[in-house]
Amino acid sequence: MTEAVTSALVSTILGNLNTLVHEELGLVFGIQTEFEKLKRTFMKVQAVLKDAEEKQWKDEAIRIWLTDLKDAAYDADDVLDEFAIEAQRRRQRGGLKNQVRSLFSLHQNPLVFRLKMAHKVKNVSEKLDAIANEKNKFRLTEGVGENEADSFDWRITSSLVNESEIYGRDKEKEELISLLLANSDDLSVCADLVKVQSLRSLITIQESLFPSGISGALLFKVSSQKKLRTLNLSCFTFEKLPEPIGNLQHLRYLDVSNSLIQKLPESISSLQNLQTLNLSNCSRLYMLPKRMKDMKSLMYLDLTGCDALQCMPSGMGQLTCLRKLGMFIVGKEAGHHIGELQRLNYIGGELSIKDLGNVQGFTDAQNAYLTRKTNLQSLSLSWREDNNSKISEANSEDVLCALEPHSNMKKLEISGYQGSKFPYWMMELRLPNLVEISLESCMNCEHLPPFGKLQFLKSLQLQKMDAVKCIGSELYGDGENPFPSLQRLTFGEMMNLEEWETNTKGGSEILTCLHELQIRNCPKLVELPVIPSVKELTIEDCSVTLLRSVVNFTSITSLQIERFDELTVLPDGLLQNHTCLQSLLFGGMRSLRSLSNQLNNLSSLKSLRFMFCDKLESLPEGVQNLNSLEALFIGGVPKITTLPGLPSSLDSLFILECQELTSISEGLQHLTALNDFHIAGCPKLNSLPESIQHLTSLRYLAIFSCDGLSSLPNQIRHVTSLSRLRIGYCSNLMSLPEGIRNLEMLRELEIAGCPNLERRCKREKGKDWPNIAHIPTIIINDQLIQSLET
Repeated sequence: MTEAVTSALVSTILGNLNTLVHEELGLVFGIQTEFEKLKRTFMKVQAVLKDAEEKQWKDEAIRIWLTDLKDAAYDADDVLDEFAIEAQRRRQRGGLKNQVRSLFSLHQNPLVFRLKMAHKVKNVSEKLDAIANEKNKFRLTEGVGENEADSFDWRITSSLVNESEIYGRDKEKEELISLLLANSDDLSVCADLVKVQSLRSLITIQESLFPSGISGALLFKVSSQKKLRTLNLSCFTFEKLPEPIGNLQHLRYLDVSNSLIQKLPESISSLQNLQTLNLSNCSRLYMLPKRMKDMKSLMYLDLTGCDALQCMPSGMGQLTCLRKLGMFIVGKEAGHHIGELQRLNYIGGELSIKDLGNVQGFTDAQNAYLTRKTNLQSLSLSWREDNNSKISEANSEDVLCALEPHSNMKKLEISGYQGSKFPYWMMELRLPNLVEISLESCMNCEHLPPFGKLQFLKSLQLQKMDAVKCIGSELYGDGENPFPSLQRLTFGEMMNLEEWETNTKGGSEILTCLHELQIRNCPKLVELPVIPSVKELTIEDCSVTLLRSVVNFTSITSLQIERFDELTVLPDGLLQNHTCLQSLLFGGMRSLRSLSNQLNNLSSLKSLRFMFCDKLESLPEGVQNLNSLEALFIGGVPKITTLPGLPSSLDSLFILECQELTSISEGLQHLTALNDFHIAGCPKLNSLPESIQHLTSLRYLAIFSCDGLSSLPNQIRHVTSLSRLRIGYCSNLMSLPEGIRNLEMLRELEIAGCPNLERRCKREKGKDWPNIAHIPTIIINDQLIQSLET
């Protein structure tokens, strides 16, 4: 990796030297000679780099020479950074008055700056000269043609990280963990980090591996690493970054994604070289730095999942280098208008534009110039639903009309739109390459665009479209074979949808590729058309009449029936012909009392789930005849009291929140293939049955919140494949059986919230310790008690 970094860095430095000498004459006046000398030296080195990179694997001396060269190149790059930062500061200050004032300021005086930098440039040049002169003794041949790395943009450090300089990976990660764990004083731990003067990349590890309280001190100490270029603090639980992080002037890449951070310090805006700022999934982040517009080098700003963000900083349109933005929230004040997007023509990937109710009209919206943003692949346009009453229908229509994206767009989402008609660019299918479309809360639109004519469309979601009464020829369009590529179709909360027609011009088939169909909360829809290609069907909170349409979908492999609150029994013969069905879910069936013999013919069923079926008193007897069944999940079924016989093919069994369950003995007798068994929230279960001895393939057993459980059967000694045992919050569980000492495959024991067990399992002292001492990993109340793993 060193050679790739060196080549890319040398190439970029040469380009930056040219830019500096030609465009920043005021800054380099008087030291142009040193810069020209530095440039010539780099050119000499670059000429032999390709040969050196090929020979380094056979010659240790050349490899060391490349490492020294890379270090010198970093130093040169640091110096160029300082010039770039100073140039940016001058442009931001601007004005004759400030220029005159700077002559009398020791801190801002350009003469003082040039004098200081002249010494740095000279030192770097001398160091590089010495290294360059050594190349002659290696007899390196000057390369012909451009090195492959020359075309790489070194400054996009998100895709090029030198692992030999990273703390937090492989060997360096182990050393850092040892360093952190070996010290009890937070400050002394982090003080050792400061000794690493040349640290340029810090990729952190899981916060859970740090001693308690170390992360805060670590953040402050990291801020002293002035040469740091890459800093990854993702998944940490801190709520803020320290102000001194603004001192990391060479930082190119900062990742604080998936953290609990609420706001960024204003000092972040002074990171003039920062190119990547990853804030994705910072769900509590509500504010960005006010001066973010000064971060002119910023190329990647990921705001995906920052749903708490309230507004954008003023002047975001000045960040013309942006390649990724992710989200833009429109404001009413100057500097926050949608026109800030006007010059951001290089942004690509996904863009979500929110609060479109703040856009003044057609002309204002047109200033976004979305048609020029040809790198965008996904566009989301949304109006706040809580402000919809204040937004006129005409304004919404004008705004959406002006926000036409370029024709290469792949994904389009529109939410909260208050217009009664869609714009011409949707009705005329000006986006022929769309693959995904989602329309949500477009309450006033009765007529839909002819999406069926889109040749590449794979996913279509229509939700909360209250004015739509019929799905038919209007949506299909006038072509043959409507929706030739559509694979996923969702109708959700379509409160007035009454009819779904399948008649087309010429009688051609529709939806021939449809694989997944979801119908959710469409109370007036009474019938589904037969679509033979559908394999996955979900019906939720609809009429019982519509549910009967399931009879016709005999080729489906997955079926979810949810939230039919008043249904006490399934319609007769609903599943009698579904021999291909592999996955079946009953969820939120609050009144369902019995399934009788509905499952008898499901010969291919592999997964069966019952969730929140409040009145279901027992599983159907036919369950034990489901010879293909591999997974059974029973959760939130409070009235079930016993577990019937289950098929021997079962691989995983989950029983959760079954408050009246008292016995599972019959259900476990034949489960010789069971691999995972989880039981939780069953307070009336007094004991695990002796039939547990038949679970000879069981590897994972978890028992939680079973307060009636006082002991485990000694027959557990026959569960010889068990490798992980977790027991939690079983307050009356008195002890562990002696038979556990026979479980030679048991690798991990975890106990939490069981006071009696905690006392008996104390290391070297507890009465049950002799029975568990052989287990390599023992965790009690989140504390590692024993770790024998190598």
